[in-house]
Amino acid sequence: MGRRPKAIKPSPMLSKVPNITKLYEELGIRNAPIYKVAEFVNQTRKWRKSYHTRSGQLAADLNHWNNLDVQSGLQEVAEKFFKEYGQSYWSANVGWDNRLRYTDDKDRIVDLLKQVFWRQNRYSHNNVAHNPQREKETAKHTLSLEENRTEQPVHCEDATTANSHPAYSAPVAQMTNSLSSTLRPDPTSPSLIQPPAKSHPSNTQPLYPAAKPPFWIITNKPKPTQELWPDGNLQQQSPSDFIQAIPKLKEMSHLSGIQFTLETATRNIVIPISIGNGALWKYAKTYLAQKLDEVKGVEDWSSVHIMIEPIYDDNVDAECDLDGNEEFVF
Repeated sequence: MGRRPKAIKPSPMLSKVPNITKLYEELGIRNAPIYKVAEFVNQTRKWRKSYHTRSGQLAADLNHWNNLDVQSGLQEVAEKFFKEYGQSYWSANVGWDNRLRYTDDKDRIVDLLKQVFWRQNRYSHNNVAHNPQREKETAKHTLSLEENRTEQPVHCEDATTANSHPAYSAPVAQMTNSLSSTLRPDPTSPSLIQPPAKSHPSNTQPLYPAAKPPFWIITNKPKPTQELWPDGNLQQQSPSDFIQAIPKLKEMSHLSGIQFTLETATRNIVIPISIGNGALWKYAKTYLAQKLDEVKGVEDWSSVHIMIEPIYDDNVDAECDLDGNEEFVF
């Protein structure tokens, strides 16, 4: 009786696939301006939720790393994305430090993109398993930044301006501990997001009262939770200081960063930040304030939320049995 053929193992091995933050670093994306980071995150998300492989598989369904058909599908998804958007992120004139180059490093870039799509799929799959409604809302509100390619980088030289937005200090209005609970706009006020004008003697109320969206802390360990952070703000000077200000996150170990998601009725902007990236933290705060200003007086304020999720240091977050099945412990 002949020997059973040895199974072909994908490279890298499942347990060696880096976390998403490390993958962005290896792709050079973390060195890009914050608006390009947000653009990349949203473009990859939109791509995997819309692209179908030649075999008819939706990119977002390619979850099983050790399955050869899935490997083939991920390779196709990554190659097509590289062909469509590669020059935007890896051409010689991108404007930021990136050792990878379009064409010269195609194989390396595609290999990393394949891992990025799989990581995003696993993260999304885990969220759906624990909270199907949240994934529906995310899919409904996902923003494509393709039309914003000419947007200029955000600069943070003026720290006073960057930190003057109500989202950095104003208390959240009283609300119940439910994701559906929202701030109720005053019907007499055209906006609830613009900071109040400087104080002047007057018998009338300010036309633009200070307000900010609710902050929600989303975690998956040890079990899925979503909790309102009543005193939420972005005053901290670094990502690590920010984590220390939130008791729920402060207690966690093996965190490599945090992820902000700005949700409104028409957009869903995701910004991942590693713990040690102080520069990106400053950009992110200014960028969030800028985006909040864009929605004032335009969108329903009750639809605006800021979601905060820990990024786990999950370099080894899965185990495989002899049949190649994964058991994830997110």
